[in-house]
Amino acid sequence: MEENKGKKRSIYIDTFHCKMCGTCMEESPETFTMNEFTQLPEVTKEEVEMDDSVRMAVVMCPTKCIHVEGED
Repeated sequence: MEENKGKKRSIYIDTFHCKMCGTCMEESPETFTMNEFTQLPEVTKEEVEMDDSVRMAVVMCPTKCIHVEGED
């Protein structure tokens, strides 16, 4: 995974399985935010740099509902 560090990728949140725990927003507040209308987290940009904070948000998500394009 080290070769993908810093690479821009598309990510999305499976909001059906999201428990709204806020872990993603705590780990990477520049990438994830709460949608005021739906009260669900969302990604702030179409493509994000896969830095340590984004990786941590993906790994720490308790329901594993954050998905990165091109990764299983």
